[in-house]
Amino acid sequence: MSKLADNRMMHSYRAVTRRQLLQAGTVGALGVLTAGSGNLRTAAKEEAGKKGSLKAVEKVGQKHLLWQPTAELTVHVLPPEFTAVSGKQGQRPLPLKVQLAASRIQEDRANFDYEVTIDDGGTKRTGKYTVGYSLGNRDERAVLTQKTALRFDEPLRLNLSVAHPVRVTGKKAVKCTLPQKHGVVKGFELDDGQRAGGYFMLGRSSANEEGEELALPVIGLAFDEAPGEALAIAADPYCGSQFLVRGASEKAASESSVTTSYTYMGSLVPLRGEARTEVLVSHRGGIDGMLRSFYDTIPEILPSPSWVQSVQLVYYDDISSYKSEPGQGWYHDVQKLAEKIPTGHRGKVVLCVHGWYDYVGRYCYDHDKRQLDKEWDAYDMRARKVPMSLAEVHRRIKFAKDRGFRVMWYFADGMASDTTSPYYRKDWVIKDGHGKYVRHYFWQWRPEFKEKRPPGPSPMLPDDADPTNHLLDPGNREVIDWFVGYMEALLKEYGHELDGFVWDETDLIKVGAISTAGSQPTYSDRAFMRLLSRLSQLVQEWHKVNPDLIITSSDGGFAPTALVAHGTWQDSGCSPVMWPPTFLINYRNCVWSCNWAPITTESNNAFAVEKFGLPQGLSNGMTDDQGPAEMPEEVLDRVIQRFLKRVGDGRDRTRYLVNVLDAMTPAWMASWHAYTGSAYSQ
Repeated sequence: MSKLADNRMMHSYRAVTRRQLLQAGTVGALGVLTAGSGNLRTAAKEEAGKKGSLKAVEKVGQKHLLWQPTAELTVHVLPPEFTAVSGKQGQRPLPLKVQLAASRIQEDRANFDYEVTIDDGGTKRTGKYTVGYSLGNRDERAVLTQKTALRFDEPLRLNLSVAHPVRVTGKKAVKCTLPQKHGVVKGFELDDGQRAGGYFMLGRSSANEEGEELALPVIGLAFDEAPGEALAIAADPYCGSQFLVRGASEKAASESSVTTSYTYMGSLVPLRGEARTEVLVSHRGGIDGMLRSFYDTIPEILPSPSWVQSVQLVYYDDISSYKSEPGQGWYHDVQKLAEKIPTGHRGKVVLCVHGWYDYVGRYCYDHDKRQLDKEWDAYDMRARKVPMSLAEVHRRIKFAKDRGFRVMWYFADGMASDTTSPYYRKDWVIKDGHGKYVRHYFWQWRPEFKEKRPPGPSPMLPDDADPTNHLLDPGNREVIDWFVGYMEALLKEYGHELDGFVWDETDLIKVGAISTAGSQPTYSDRAFMRLLSRLSQLVQEWHKVNPDLIITSSDGGFAPTALVAHGTWQDSGCSPVMWPPTFLINYRNCVWSCNWAPITTESNNAFAVEKFGLPQGLSNGMTDDQGPAEMPEEVLDRVIQRFLKRVGDGRDRTRYLVNVLDAMTPAWMASWHAYTGSAYSQ
């Protein structure tokens, strides 16, 4: 990797790429490439095919599992632990009883059925908790998968925590590695019984928030007596998770412990049932192996197709004009890019069609008929009408595809719903805990609102102004069915020719959000994660027709929904401070950004390429409002020169950081500290 251009920086640029990790074979806990990787590869091959076996041990009347993934390492999987409290602050835990009702244990799988009884002031609350384990071997890694299901006879209005403790013996754990939310992978020493912690948040108060906030729910343990050998512990991303690690002590020199726990706030959202997946993975892949282990918890979400990794230029068109002719910017910009970019590299450019729809929240989809409208009117940012139709959409896609470019379709603007639309459903939108409708700024300019339009090429009304957008409730079954039907209609109409869909503003549903719109409160953030996961799987089902199809999110690092998408295409203007928080949640996929100001913020494009190896962004229809066909020729030429240099250099992009300060120029330090709320040292 190159050094930072600014010679005032004291540290070298130590961002780590996935290719470096794979070439080295293994990496230390801080991402430093280790020597002797050839021997480690040999050792890894010798371990291939070994997944260990399971056996039951009874201690103090309780059964637990023993798993020995390597000759010297033993993992003790202990029984689950439960804690229940009422919703009143300061209350002591309620009396409860957990009884093992049945168990079935084989060499490579085991099942435990528990009965849970809680004494809620004399009222018995009963439920069942099943835990299933299975062993597997994947890519020279031994994987123990744990699947749990919790079910209560009646909705539980208590706060319940479930903990799964694990003891690791035989080798001394010396370091815990955590993938932090701001994009840094950091190691924490575990000498003399020291503790380390990390938490992943989704669902209000689902974790105790002890230790470091994690980008994705996975942690790693490294051992001193076996360089390169490591254990990863990961949980699925559909709810929050708390990880607590304790290192070996003088009394137990070769024993460490890891506890994974989840808290369900039944006092806020009544608890009836929950299902979770957790994995323990024995591997020799260093940081790379730890991060890859997370994806074992979501086998239903496939990695993005290989073409995604080669993209080095992205373009957004919001029904732009050309020489004041509404809606024609797309054609002229695509043609200009074709003239500038050699045919062999055009497949490394992705173009997105934005603004094509009638109303935000409807998108020309007739849910009663479960089909798209054949004709409609769209409007540009100056409230000028642009007649659209299915035929015109197909023509736009074909125009770009015939010239060798990738084309993606603007799927939706988060969960926003235009309150002025004749199709607006007030019973479909989120209410917060105070019974108020959550608002999102308005930008859909039509002639009837033209007098309220602020000046400028990208005018937007603030959240407290009218007209406005409300947010559709992802916990509403009718809303879920609408989005499923909408995606199915898009796939049927465009799935053969498009390369994917962009779901913009996926961070509108804030982490911790709860909706009170229905008969019972729901976790909005968790419901949205499930909804995006379902749509990703719908897109994947179409791979038998079009294996290149993807769906991207747009989290900006503020929400983790990219974990169940095929990458991120965020609306962050290629701002340098917005890249690192997106690295880890998109570790195996792509990180792209639209740039509505590629002329006035050209330096953002240069930074993306030179520091992180990321795609540049071009656009038309907002802010600078000048696409490739009309922007200054010298600016476009510099973009193309950087693009051509980048596609030929063979580098992988940055996947995570070792030290965030090493990746920032001094000019961006203040911005980064403001963004994170704290400073970081070497």
